[in-house]
Amino acid sequence: MIPVLARTPLSEVRIFTPRVVLRPACPRDAAAFRRAHARPELARLLPSGGPYAAPRDPETMAADTTALNLVASVDGTPVGAMGLKPERGVARLGLWIDPEHWGAGLGTEALRGALVAAFDVLGVEEVRARPYLDAPAALRVSRKLGFRRGAPCHAWNEARDDYVRAAELHLDRGAFDAIGRRPV
Repeated sequence: MIPVLARTPLSEVRIFTPRVVLRPACPRDAAAFRRAHARPELARLLPSGGPYAAPRDPETMAADTTALNLVASVDGTPVGAMGLKPERGVARLGLWIDPEHWGAGLGTEALRGALVAAFDVLGVEEVRARPYLDAPAALRVSRKLGFRRGAPCHAWNEARDDYVRAAELHLDRGAFDAIGRRPV
């Protein structure tokens, strides 16, 4: 099913998929964020700063007016978050899903919703992401929705205290319209 977009002011954007609602952050999300980020299996996959950094706390998300930051929730419970930072027609994407919910397809739904937000709300022509090469699920979901792989790169990871090999991925509006908007 194609995500449905509720057209409202940017600060109130909501995107609905069959199971995931992408919505603005609120203070009550903080405990779920802390629990998820305390899990080493997630911390090792989160970029530390930069344009690809995924949102880490609801207060920062709400205060950031340079990006579209949304919480991924299922039945009202936060299961992840996404951030889109647009600049000159390109949005940089950061997204995470709580490891407790890995393997259930929620990442695919949340990513599809994030891409609808990028192309239909922000109006960008391209979305870029930078998952680590040792995050096969992130790479698989990205390919499934039409992302193409660019040059390999490295990104700093605070949890590992080191640079980590990553893939620069890109998706243009035409490819998303052809591949990503249809059910997978």
